Amino acid sequence: MKRLLLYGFLLSFCSFVNVYSQSAQNEYLGSVAKVHATIDWRHFSVSIVLEGTLDRSEKNRLSQVSRQESDLRMLGTEYLTSALDSLLVDSRTTLQERFKKDSTIEESLKRDINGFKVVDAKPAASLQGTSVIWKLPFFPQLASLVGPIESKGEKPSSPLGWKPDQVMSSIVIYADELLPWWGMNNNAWVAACLYPEVFDDEMNILHGTGTIDSQTEMENGVVHYIADSDIKNMRNVLGNSAFFIRARSVFGKNPSSPVISREDADIIRSSTSGRQLLTEGKIFIVLSPAELRKDYDLLP
Repeated sequence: MKRLLLYGFLLSFCSFVNVYSQSAQNEYLGSVAKVHATIDWRHFSVSIVLEGTLDRSEKNRLSQVSRQESDLRMLGTEYLTSALDSLLVDSRTTLQERFKKDSTIEESLKRDINGFKVVDAKPAASLQGTSVIWKLPFFPQLASLVGPIESKGEKPSSPLGWKPDQVMSSIVIYADELLPWWGMNNNAWVAACLYPEVFDDEMNILHGTGTIDSQTEMENGVVHYIADSDIKNMRNVLGNSAFFIRARSVFGKNPSSPVISREDADIIRSSTSGRQLLTEGKIFIVLSPAELRKDYDLLP
């Protein structure tokens, strides 16, 4: 009899906890009026803005704001990982595919996200609630969890045959227009990703995770993404001897690897400063503005 009573109590308790948890989750969702995500490839980051609305019938506005801010922070992790699903890791995989292949990556991201998020809470734009902003840098935080599948390319060395040693202060690759897509019957915009590669048109790799200093890669990424309009304000960064070239096509299941001419690639390989720039990752890829910033409305 005691066992039956104990069993009945445990069933009732578990049922209560389940109903309470579901009720709490619904309460959190009910407080969210807007969720907006932005992936910014210029600054290698993703940000999430969660905006809630306040119950005007509740008199204690300060208490409600504090409670709502806490609710929004609890939901932020889930929305942040959802916003990253479609992120391109390289020309072969998305972050969602990496999650499926190795579940520990997503688990680590969710577990560690509180350690490296930047949170800002303020009144919502509508002034009717609270807005909580989350920001996650790709390097080194996200990159340390994901990492490239394998190193591609080798440390640059001068190719056989003599070519003039052209002095370069940076390498700028224009890839901001529709380009022929290798292996496909159509054109594509070059997309940004965490670990891009640069090929010549004989499909020899010029630049990738294997050509850059590993510490530089982890802290700053393999390349820098910019828009054509940024260049006029980047003279101090690019230097006076920037080597400007244009991509001829794009390669990859995900079209994120620009392909340049063999002639341009050999000029870089033959240049002492060019090889050093590859090692330092001082490669700037010019993309279409639409590829540099992605905005999503994630409805609760």
